[in-house]
Amino acid sequence: MSFVRVVRGGGVAGVAAMVLAGVPVVAQADKAPVPVCSSVLELDQDTINVKLCHTSDVDQHWYSLPKEGGAYCGPATLFNVLHHFNRRKGAPVRIGGGVPMTEVDPRDPADTTETKDWLTTLGTWSKITSTGTQLSELRKAFNTATVGARLDGWTTATGGVPSTGPNALGQSFGHQLASKLTAGPAQILYGRYKQVYGGVERDGGHMVTVIAANYDLDTPDTIKLTVYDPARAADKDAPTYLISQSQYQAEQVTLKKKVIHEYLRPADDPDTVKDESLTLGTWRWIERWHLTGPSYEGTTEAMVEGFNWFSMYPPQ
Repeated sequence: MSFVRVVRGGGVAGVAAMVLAGVPVVAQADKAPVPVCSSVLELDQDTINVKLCHTSDVDQHWYSLPKEGGAYCGPATLFNVLHHFNRRKGAPVRIGGGVPMTEVDPRDPADTTETKDWLTTLGTWSKITSTGTQLSELRKAFNTATVGARLDGWTTATGGVPSTGPNALGQSFGHQLASKLTAGPAQILYGRYKQVYGGVERDGGHMVTVIAANYDLDTPDTIKLTVYDPARAADKDAPTYLISQSQYQAEQVTLKKKVIHEYLRPADDPDTVKDESLTLGTWRWIERWHLTGPSYEGTTEAMVEGFNWFSMYPPQ
């Protein structure tokens, strides 16, 4: 692996560019070759350009998972985060005394059982329900998965950023997302919003793994991302779809800040005869980031509601 670091003067922050040339992986007969990946980290006072390598794109849909993994986008994207830190930095991540992530390759049929074990465990740790997981519970699952690393002297951190408004430093959501990606992959949560009279209403949600970002401070309301979507697969119509890992598939998307008029439907109380969800709800104006891309066109609009960031650093 080659390592090149270039530092130049210029502006308040200066310019730092780092390129890590990834080592190509020799393909086995039963899986497609993995292309060479070059990681990029470019920071200056105007732009943030980040590209991460050594990140998996594990499927969420498996025959053996509840409802074939329909609610497992959260555990799948968290798997990708942990896999990155293990493969890229050698972080000691394992389930109890079981197989460490270093020895788990989702693309290898021999590792299918271990991959599904990880997804099941991460689902349990994040308190998954039939409708999915919460970003806050996934951060707790990350902390649980990295207990052993901290005992070995590693420093870990995680946090969540909502889409609504700038932070205390005045940084936009896009700026924060690109900045946090310099430490490792991120999870973003987007809601699927359908059109209703007078505005939009949330109709489910989904999570994807962010592996690259390009952000320009001159256009603070826009950010370009590369994501891995655990629900998208080229082999969806193949008979082996639910029993094997799909080829990794990067998606190019753009986020643009948008204020929406959202209808909030009351939740039904299961302890009453009345269906409260049919009663009159409320409206609100709220800031979201509209996600668009070739694979994200349909009858609903994808509105990013927040993201989780993560970091892991070895002992000094």
